[in-house]
Amino acid sequence: MFNNENVKYNNPYHSNIYIGVVEDNVDPLNQGRVRVRIIGFHTDIKSKSSTEGLLTEQLPWATPGNPIQGGSMSGIGWSGVPVNGSHVALFFIGGDHNFPIYFATIGGMYKTKPDSNKGFSDPSGKFPLETNVPDFNSLASTTKTVFDTPDDGPRVEYESLTGSESWKVTIKTNNSSIEIDKNGNVNIITTGDIKLGTGADKAVMLKSIITKFNNHGHPALGSPPSAPNLFDNTDTSPNVLAKAGTTP
Repeated sequence: MFNNENVKYNNPYHSNIYIGVVEDNVDPLNQGRVRVRIIGFHTDIKSKSSTEGLLTEQLPWATPGNPIQGGSMSGIGWSGVPVNGSHVALFFIGGDHNFPIYFATIGGMYKTKPDSNKGFSDPSGKFPLETNVPDFNSLASTTKTVFDTPDDGPRVEYESLTGSESWKVTIKTNNSSIEIDKNGNVNIITTGDIKLGTGADKAVMLKSIITKFNNHGHPALGSPPSAPNLFDNTDTSPNVLAKAGTTP
């Protein structure tokens, strides 16, 4: 919950929407707060002298204004922290510049790498990752929503294939993907092992395997026994025989 006990309200001089750059996203209180250097409000000089300069650690913590889903209560809903170097939109509660609220990120396209020794940039120099490339994710479109993570983390894609009649959700990493569509089909592609649960003390068999086993025939008396071909090359259905734990 936002603590407004010390807010000085009704300051008409700071009642606008401002744009700033995140310089510190490691909140010691783990509340998603970030330190933002505000364009047109703060200097880009980070070395402190008797007459000028503003250190990153002197910037006030900006509290996130999250989406309404879940109400930002008890960890429910959407939560995230922008990477350093991100441009964010923010305002001051009651016009008090000591209590900023950031509520949106704004992408652009850097022509050159910003000087990390100056303000309005990622102090580590890591972001932006590229120049002359839009910050907007090029995989997104009017029919696809993309949520990507830094450092080669997972990417989630929500895609409407034919209007609202067909859709699929895909979770991707560098070497694996899981795709779920409207009809309940699940497609798993991976270069590693597939493990279902922990402990592997419950058997899991897909319907196609069970059907083959129940319908296979036995040879006549005196003929050698034969087992059903559970994994023949002509069957395109995903035949899987595995062990799954009791904990999903």
